[in-house]
Amino acid sequence: MNVPLLPTLGIYFDIDGTIIIPIAVFWILVIVLNKLVFQRFLQVVEWREEGVSGSRKDAAEMESRAEELREEYHEKERQARREAQEVRQNLREQGMREQDQRFEEVREEIREEMDEERKEIQEQLDRAREEMEKQARGLASAMVAKILPET
Repeated sequence: MNVPLLPTLGIYFDIDGTIIIPIAVFWILVIVLNKLVFQRFLQVVEWREEGVSGSRKDAAEMESRAEELREEYHEKERQARREAQEVRQNLREQGMREQDQRFEEVREEIREEMDEERKEIQEQLDRAREEMEKQARGLASAMVAKILPET
């Protein structure tokens, strides 16, 4: 039986018992190539996919862990800054208290020195008054003696 394949070109295809041989060769080649090449190729592609998928999963886990560590680092950094600020504030307050205490001590020392100086000045004034009174009495006596001679 002649079946026209491309009748305009005059090519005809003859179907007879010999057609089984090319079909059998084709299927044998498909089976052999499937076992030797295609399955191995598909297995390599599958392994590669698993590797890439595993690598992607590992990369995602590493990225997630890196993000967690980054957040933990930033939180510790914020905590350290807060603690440093508290320490600075405590030191500042302690310094101010010490400064106020020192100022108070200096004021007290100055008050004591001023009191001592006032007492000393008062004593000098009292001595000077006594001396002036003695001199005034002596002068008064001398004046009286000169004005009223002794008879």
